[in-house]
Amino acid sequence: MTRRSSPAPRRRAPRDPYGLIPSGTTIAPLLALGGLAVVAILTLGLLNGNLPFVGGSGGGGGGGGGPDATPAPSNVVVVPEDPRAEVPGSIVYVKQGSLWIQSGSTARQLTAGEDDSDPAWSPDGEWIYFIRTKLERGRWPGQSGAPRTFTLTVPYLMRISPDGEAVEELTSGRFT
Repeated sequence: MTRRSSPAPRRRAPRDPYGLIPSGTTIAPLLALGGLAVVAILTLGLLNGNLPFVGGSGGGGGGGGGPDATPAPSNVVVVPEDPRAEVPGSIVYVKQGSLWIQSGSTARQLTAGEDDSDPAWSPDGEWIYFIRTKLERGRWPGQSGAPRTFTLTVPYLMRISPDGEAVEELTSGRFT
């Protein structure tokens, strides 16, 4: 009796452990290019503010070549001419480190400097309290015991009259 030999098993490509894809095909590079194209489309959609596959406004289709959104307004101040907008009293605020008072549609500067902050009216309305910071030199013992010189930012509690005439230093944050 002669033995029949079984057919030789199919050899798999070394890069395809399951034997599904014939060796030497270009499917993997094509899939990678397709994935990169999808990522590029989504990235451009995010940068332009409209995603092509997400519902909602601004999804293109306007024919104008861009999103149909109006730009956000910049720092615009509108003073209404409505008599209901006339509120009695004044507000105090800081702009670029200086104190300002706003009454109705007129504003005036109280202090000239760049170091004032945190204004607040006194309960009786006679004073405006605020913080003024000053750069000063200070000395403190170092690791060797010898005093070292430092530049300090020292806060001072100040008050000023609403007309800007009287300015007083009440206390400082400097200690010895």
